[in-house]
Amino acid sequence: MTSLTGEEEIYSPEQRASLLRTIETGASRMNRLVRNLLDMARIESGSFGLNEDWCDVDDIIGVAVSAFADEWKERDVKIEVEPGLPLIKADFKLMVQVLVNLIDNAIKYSPDGAQVKVSARNSDAGVILGVGDRGPGIPGDEKLRVFDKFYRMKTSPQVTGTGLGLSICLEIVEAHGGSIRVVDRPGGGSLFLIVLPVEVLRPEDLLSESEAR
Repeated sequence: MTSLTGEEEIYSPEQRASLLRTIETGASRMNRLVRNLLDMARIESGSFGLNEDWCDVDDIIGVAVSAFADEWKERDVKIEVEPGLPLIKADFKLMVQVLVNLIDNAIKYSPDGAQVKVSARNSDAGVILGVGDRGPGIPGDEKLRVFDKFYRMKTSPQVTGTGLGLSICLEIVEAHGGSIRVVDRPGGGSLFLIVLPVEVLRPEDLLSESEAR
């Protein structure tokens, strides 16, 4: 860092930009790691609660994807959101955290330059959110275990992390009355699917929330 901020021209402008992007990416990943540790501490202490409100799925995805602005400079992200999705009753920040953890995993396990796909669609079961990668995939016997606390995939020992991200996703999604699972992605890789229940938004709901503010 000193070499980057010093007066001596040790690096070219392109090299300096690349190094700064690496530092920023590392700092963002460290922030996510600390957030996961704090979230797990809250869950285990019993102080974990939901601050639910009516949320737009588009907004949740937009905030989560924007957290990886630096990564998208060197990687492609594809977003597919079905038009006209209903609002969901959820804790906005926590659902953003779920998608952030899943996108972070997708980036870590996918080869450089591989596309990460984030999607949302409606179904009879509820709103389905998906995050797909082009990584090595997850063997059948590990598809359930990846949601265990501190579990690390045997097939990717070179990928760093605490093994907390997916277990926190499970806790948050289930607290919302939803479910999360991982399946094989067509064409290779893994696809994490979240199903969230949909409640009917009534006019009196909006009125009561407006009065509460």
